[in-house]
Amino acid sequence: MPDIFINRLQHNENANNSDNGRRVYKYPNEHKPTKILVHTDQAHEVEQNLLQQCNNISKVPMEKSWIYLNVDCSESNSQ
Repeated sequence: MPDIFINRLQHNENANNSDNGRRVYKYPNEHKPTKILVHTDQAHEVEQNLLQQCNNISKVPMEKSWIYLNVDCSESNSQ
């Protein structure tokens, strides 16, 4: 499952998953992600950075030492 997410973000179903050592994949974009696929060795750091902007983050463990972070940074005071 993580492989499919990575390949689709790269718009290439046959993409090389190494991505130059990068292990954080954000959807739908880098600036306002709602879903992040992160390798377990970087999950804590990424989550701590997100908690500075968002307080609603859920974690879903995946195979091959990956974790999905579901992010909701919606503003409660938006009109």
